[in-house]
Amino acid sequence: MGPTPAQKSHGGLGPDFFKGPSWGYGQSVLDSGAYGWDGGFGTTWLVDPTCDLTVIVLTQRMFETSEAPRVHRDIQAAAYAALS
Repeated sequence: MGPTPAQKSHGGLGPDFFKGPSWGYGQSVLDSGAYGWDGGFGTTWLVDPTCDLTVIVLTQRMFETSEAPRVHRDIQAAAYAALS
């Protein structure tokens, strides 16, 4: 279970910052209950307890935007697809 809308309304890092994810204890918490971190220096990690899944991606390339690069999202998607 992800955070409630009331929980997402606190924190205030700009409009729509908590649209989808919210944050707690230095990590992103998604509406699905998965949690992790997109680090701007080329790392991401994701834990999805519902699927018993952990995905760690380590690169040596700084993110160009605040969003993880496509390769990180593609690897996470491939990990989910492998569960099917």
